[in-house]
Amino acid sequence: MSESTEVPTLLRFIDQEAGPIVSLISSPHPNFWRRWLWYSTARLHPQWEAQPVPFHVLRPCGAGWSSDKEESQCKAVTEAVERWAFRYCSKHSPAEADLDVNPTTDGFAALPATLGEERLFIHAYCEALERWGLSRLWDHGDIAFRRVRPHNDQVLKLFARFPGQLHCFEAIVKLDRSNQTLATQLVFCLCVFETPTGGAIPGSACGAHSQIALERAMLEAYVHVRAFARMKDCNVESFENMIEKRLCFFGNQTRGYAMVKERIQETASPGPINPPDIAFSKRLDGPWNPEVLVHRVMISGDSRAANDAALERFLI
Repeated sequence: MSESTEVPTLLRFIDQEAGPIVSLISSPHPNFWRRWLWYSTARLHPQWEAQPVPFHVLRPCGAGWSSDKEESQCKAVTEAVERWAFRYCSKHSPAEADLDVNPTTDGFAALPATLGEERLFIHAYCEALERWGLSRLWDHGDIAFRRVRPHNDQVLKLFARFPGQLHCFEAIVKLDRSNQTLATQLVFCLCVFETPTGGAIPGSACGAHSQIALERAMLEAYVHVRAFARMKDCNVESFENMIEKRLCFFGNQTRGYAMVKERIQETASPGPINPPDIAFSKRLDGPWNPEVLVHRVMISGDSRAANDAALERFLI
């Protein structure tokens, strides 16, 4: 079933006054005349935007990309509901979602209920694996990647107006077959946009299909590249939010890309990663039911949390 068919069902979450979502905006890319892709954003009600430190160039909202406008809207609303579920659980039942152990959005995933719990679990596992992989890469530098060429020229062309070079890497993740829900392997994609001055701007994704995961990583990198470009236009002397601080730090570092590349073990035939076991997995019920299902997965590991206060960590 196409996600675009879910938009009418998800409309009940959008209410300009009460929320939980107060707005849904869609825009064509690269422009109105060449509508290769649609990008939609769904903003939560201020009571659920529990950000103690403000964003200046990034938007703390649900977002979705697709060649189909309604599908991009569905993705945006679903991601906003996912963020709402995180805030709701943090406030009402943190232990139920393992938030007393890891109080971040790591491993959260939401999908329209019609897409099923199996697909939901896979999404949540991929979210957890992506964050673990990023931490592992930065803290240990022991993940083997191969360089890959983007297949989607339309996504690649989005970067054309920004000077610099996009580098794309892929690692293979081997999974334990005792969990029959998951495939035998997944892919972990990392895209790094190298600026003309040597800075680095990332995008990452994990999934069962290489081309789809790579496209998602590229689109995330593109969002970050656009945000970095806006940093030069806004009158802000220093950024307060850690995500924006890191984006500014690595984007402006003359050795930003070199710092990242030093941690990437690039090889033509990389061996697979063997990730840690699942430490927590649970479907989370709440006021988003029955239209949307939410699940959280956490995997074991010794990597530091993604919200670590250190500035020099390539987790954005």
